[in-house]
Amino acid sequence: FVLDSDTHAKFKANEIALEQSPGSDLDANWTLLRQSTLATGAFPLALEPRELSKDPKAYDEWKWWVPQSDAKGRCKEKGRCFSLQRIKPDWSGAQPEKYSFVCVDGGVANNEPLEVARRTLAGDEKFNPRDKDAAKRAVLMVDPFPSEPFKNDFEMKGLTLFKSASRLFGNLKQQSRFKPDELEMARNPNIFSRFLIAPSRDGAPRGEELASASLGAFGGFLSEKFRQHDFQLGRKNCQSFLKSHFVIGIDNPLVSEHAQWFEANGCVVPDEKGEKFIQVIPMIDLGKEEIPPVLYENIAMTQGELKSIISQIDKRIETVLEKSYIINKAIDDITKNIKYVGWMANWVLKRFKNAIATYIVSQVSEKIKKIIVDDLSARKLLK
Repeated sequence: FVLDSDTHAKFKANEIALEQSPGSDLDANWTLLRQSTLATGAFPLALEPRELSKDPKAYDEWKWWVPQSDAKGRCKEKGRCFSLQRIKPDWSGAQPEKYSFVCVDGGVANNEPLEVARRTLAGDEKFNPRDKDAAKRAVLMVDPFPSEPFKNDFEMKGLTLFKSASRLFGNLKQQSRFKPDELEMARNPNIFSRFLIAPSRDGAPRGEELASASLGAFGGFLSEKFRQHDFQLGRKNCQSFLKSHFVIGIDNPLVSEHAQWFEANGCVVPDEKGEKFIQVIPMIDLGKEEIPPVLYENIAMTQGELKSIISQIDKRIETVLEKSYIINKAIDDITKNIKYVGWMANWVLKRFKNAIATYIVSQVSEKIKKIIVDDLSARKLLK
């Protein structure tokens, strides 16, 4: 999606134009953007997937890194043996007029598409300058839920066929997200084209900084207090990042002409060696007062709040059971040979279905409650 202030701007086939003025012919693209945004959060099995579509010609414009031969000895000169090339898609027949597809949360397979963002910023230059005095573009990675340490993934004890499959799915997901080279660049203090901002809370173990990180990052649905805490912690972390970490060299052409103004307004940050850097986003007003966080120890759920949540979960399970094709078909298969007729047959079937539904709700509810209680208790989020 591209927003350009130039009303005469021309867009490529793989760029979706967004009009600045409302009520234009491009309103449909804003609708597509909204749908795309919903698709990025459509977590499988929990949230509804979204159907999107693109112009097939867009795929003709995409460029990919293709390995090259070092026959002319240019790899050492360029630093890598790759070139950007277009690869035409194979439509297995005639090119469709519109290419439609169903989307779920892309974070399932690639939670940080860093290369896509980096390549988009670099454009025809292919690379983004990294030095403090040359950097003019940067990828900012926001990582709200750093991975928790592995716990029992390597233990054989208690491993069953289904648990093994579950671990395999989790490990495949983690493997696709494992990008040490990208993270190392963000961590390197001498690289100014890549930054990382992640939650930080004094005394919190890794992966437990946010209250919403509980229950596999779905904890925020349980309590507004969790969300309030995380929002304020995010503001505090962001303030610290903008004040001290999101900086470039004082001799960088982007800021060097106004160095005196930055200095006078307290926007110059010295490092441990006394070398001066300038804040990319000047913290003129927001940098003076520290943002107070919501105290973690004050946000724990009460037993009464937990009981209310469990009650809502029970109702949700009942609704799912009523609409479950598999369960209803299984019950129909079991009861299809009952020979009662009239009201007696209906009475028996209704009581039979209710008994099965009540049992399933009870069993599932108890397991869900145990998961919630164990996780919140371990994180000190339950009184």
